[in-house]
Amino acid sequence: MRLHLVAAWREATVFTDAERAALEFAEQGTRIADAAGGVSDEVWVTPWWPLGRATSPPSP
Repeated sequence: MRLHLVAAWREATVFTDAERAALEFAEQGTRIADAAGGVSDEVWVTPWWPLGRATSPPSP
């Protein structure tokens, strides 16, 4: 069911804070072609990394 809600992740209440941060990061990263400016500094430092194995965010 959660997979069906990814398109509406901002309105959905089923995602954790870390998942929402990762979705925001992915959305901004994939909108580079839209001249959106890439991933903002604010989103870059958001703690989305607990989803993976890293203990800190990747370096820009």
